[in-house]
Amino acid sequence: MIVKLNEQLKTISGNDYLSADGEIVTFKNAAIICCEMYKSEKMIPGRILKVLALGTRIFNTSTEDEIDFTDEEVKILREVIEENKIFVAGLTGELLKRFEVK
Repeated sequence: MIVKLNEQLKTISGNDYLSADGEIVTFKNAAIICCEMYKSEKMIPGRILKVLALGTRIFNTSTEDEIDFTDEEVKILREVIEENKIFVAGLTGELLKRFEVK
């Protein structure tokens, strides 16, 4: 599944989500934060390393680029995003929308 990394995340009313320092929040920087802060309730062997590798892959991809996730990566990233305790529901929902089949 191809996802655009530099897409800006929007509130329900269409405004840009902004970070604490006033920067526009994109899929790329929000997904990296979710991967960095991931701590699962259920211990799945190797999961932490897969999440770290996925976050690193996203980080190392240019912001102008799209990234092509495998089905396994989509499944892992969806779980990481859904379990995040950092972002409000609106921002989490915006991240998850990127994985909807169109």
